[in-house]
Amino acid sequence: MTDYIICTTARSGSNLLCNVLKNTQALGFPVEAFNPDFMRRSAYREHISDGKPVSVDQFIDWIRQRHRTRNGIFGTKILHEDFQTFKTFPSFRDLFFSSRIIHLRRRSKLRQAISYFFAEETGQWVATDTPRKAVESVEYNYAAIRRHLDRLVRQDSLWTAVLDSLGIPYEELIFEEFLLDMSGKVARIAAFVGIDGGSLPIAATLAEQKNSLTAAFIQRFRSDLREHEFRTTGGTTYKDTEFV
Repeated sequence: MTDYIICTTARSGSNLLCNVLKNTQALGFPVEAFNPDFMRRSAYREHISDGKPVSVDQFIDWIRQRHRTRNGIFGTKILHEDFQTFKTFPSFRDLFFSSRIIHLRRRSKLRQAISYFFAEETGQWVATDTPRKAVESVEYNYAAIRRHLDRLVRQDSLWTAVLDSLGIPYEELIFEEFLLDMSGKVARIAAFVGIDGGSLPIAATLAEQKNSLTAAFIQRFRSDLREHEFRTTGGTTYKDTEFV
């Protein structure tokens, strides 16, 4: 029996990755299990009543049983903010240190931040969610996108720092590279967790979220970022002592 954890950040493409891994029927059924909303929405809600504490030990036992494929592989994913919440629980700590770690990153942090902004505005976090408003009605907001950008960059860097500082071996996966070579990347993940992935079926049954506004928002943000980062302060000269 082998466990693996996908350590990532929001809007990194993890939903699509997990969908493809699930459809192999050999790499577990990874979901964002440590998101409190998942606990409430999943079948685990049967164990939750108003005012009743949730047993982290029991939840981890439950998720490991329910999301393991017949060959003994269990997979899950965790965002950095949920890692911060659960890392002090002994049962989570045991799971984390006994699992193979995959660090999923998205190279374009700006696209990731804009994707987060659209999801937050529309309420459509995956393609199957019903949006509360049309994406075409979303208005550009530099401050909000910059806030998401700064947070996602920080969280991604923190994942790298934590894994490297702990000396944990991990497989790094870039989402943009996964899109270009799903078969190759899945085979590499399979080998990392200890199975032969050469003949695994590769199928994405969850649509990648795209919209016509992203390109325009990127260009507008880049223009705004230039103005904010390189705005004139009025200084024209410096004394030598100012560089000491």
